[in-house]
This record gives sequence, structure tokens and C-alpha cells, in this order.
Amino acid sequence: MREVRRVAGTMLAGPMLATLLSLALAGCAVDGASLADLPALPDLPALPALAALGDLPLPGDATPGVDEARAAATDALEPKVSASALHEEGFLTVGLVQPSAQAPYCMVDKDGVARGLDVDVASALADELGLKVRFVTAGSTSAALANGCDVVMGVRPTGEATALAGTYAQTACGVFSLGDAAPTAEDLAGGAVGVQGSSSSARTLASVGLATSEREYANLNDAFDALAAGEVDYVACEVGAGAYLAPTYEGVHFVGILEDPTPVSVATDASNAELADAVATAMGTLRTNGVLDVARARWVGSLPTLTAGNELDGLEAATAELTGR
Repeated sequence: MREVRRVAGTMLAGPMLATLLSLALAGCAVDGASLADLPALPDLPALPALAALGDLPLPGDATPGVDEARAAATDALEPKVSASALHEEGFLTVGLVQPSAQAPYCMVDKDGVARGLDVDVASALADELGLKVRFVTAGSTSAALANGCDVVMGVRPTGEATALAGTYAQTACGVFSLGDAAPTAEDLAGGAVGVQGSSSSARTLASVGLATSEREYANLNDAFDALAAGEVDYVACEVGAGAYLAPTYEGVHFVGILEDPTPVSVATDASNAELADAVATAMGTLRTNGVLDVARARWVGSLPTLTAGNELDGLEAATAELTGR
């Protein structure tokens, strides 16, 4: 993805703010740059209440500054993983795969600050494990785990010798339109579809057997601009990137996918049973206590957990006709 830009929306409040503030207090860094506050997503959906975070101070009470709060949070950490299971005692070293090109999963800004869903989830994971967090750039998942990383974020199933210890998102070629009515494959075939040129989504659209009127754009932002202006009927793109951008365009909604979704997971070294088990347990806790929902809503809004049921009606028949199956 060459360019994805989004304008920050309204600020979070209440339990969401407290939870995400706890992520920021972990002191995340990429090559020495501190993790700054991340932009909030407008029109966040209502989420289940989180576990109690302690009594809030009354007006007039003395409140600690950020530095004091960060120090207190660090001092309170109680590791749930032995030092022998980590590359560095007290730290969860997290590999971020190609961080400059994976909006909204992981992006690195001009100041070297990492932002995105992968960063939020990794920060919450480290906190749940009672560890500080450190980020490094990763290439191959297996090589990163063998050479300094405890976990790698954003991993898709590849057959490498890794343990996928928790899924926190799904990826697929998604379809977005003005209005929230779900189109059929026939509707898509009869419309103009905007795609980013030479993208995997453009290839997916070509492979499903729909005779669409395809219009290519230099980047995804331009495709969404065209959708908002009525120049195309749909945009086909990586579903997370589309869900990240959609709230900045009035009336634009996610309406379906063109392929089976692929899980996006955190990976550990399969030979490190203690860490793999601890990460799997921690991810389960983050799922049940609502923290993963908060992190997802921050970056992909109301995008649902994807299943094959989100595929456009009639798509399977169209693909079967194209392939002769």
C-alpha cells in the first residue's frame, strides 16, 4: 500500500480512554522513539464495559503526572514469564513486519513512531504478561523469532515453524460502497469498482469472474475520494485499510468480502512452549476482557469479525463459472 491517510476524529472517553492510556504508559519505542498518543477513530461503536480500573480521583484531588504514572505502571509489573523464556529479561521484544506499509496494522511516521493495531495489541499483550515492550522491524517471521524477537505481529498462516498464539484481526479483499446495503455479486458486476493499481485486491477482483468496470487509482485515498464523489459505485481493497479510511467519508460503509478471510495473528517460536502458552493465555484474556475490541475499534471502527458468511451472495457461483469447477 503506497499511501493511506486519515484525519483524526473525536477523542475517546471513559473506560476506553483509561484502557488505551494504559497501553501508552508501557513506554513503547521503535529505534528509540517514544510511542505518542494515537489518533482516535470517529464514531466508535459502543463496547462492553471493561474490568474496573480503580477509583477515579475526585475534582481537586492531586493527580500524578504522566511521568509519575508511567513510572508507577512500570514498577507495578510482575512478569508472568520466566527470564529464560525471553530474549531479554523483563521485556517482550516484538517484531513488526514491514511497518511502514501496513496501514492500519502498523505504520511508522516520519519521526520513527510506530502506530497501529499491531502496536496497540502488542502493548496490551506485554502489559498482560507483566513485561515492558520493545519493538523492532522484522522480515521473515521465523528468522525474527530466532534472532531476537519473542513474538511477531501481523502473521498470516504460512507453514513456518511458528506457533500462532492468538488471532486479533482478519484480512481479505473487502468491498465498500455509499450506503450499507449489501450488494450481490451481480450488483458488483454491473457497477464501476475502484481499486489501487497493481494491488493484491485488484488481482483478487480479476480472479473472481465478475465482469466489472474496473477503474485504477494511484492510491487507496484517491479511490475512496472517487467513491464519495459518485465516480465509482464500489471500492475493493484490503478490508482493514478500507475500514480505517471509511469513517472519514460520509455514508461509506463496508458491505462484504470477495474471498475467505485470513486470520492475522501473533506468532511465537513453536519450540518455546512456556512463552507460547503464556502468550496464548494472555491473548485469551485480552479477548474476554474487551481490550482487543477496544484496539480494533480504534483502528477499524465497526468492522465485524469476518467469516465466510461476509462473502457477497452469488460470488461462489461466479468464481466456479470462471474456473470451470
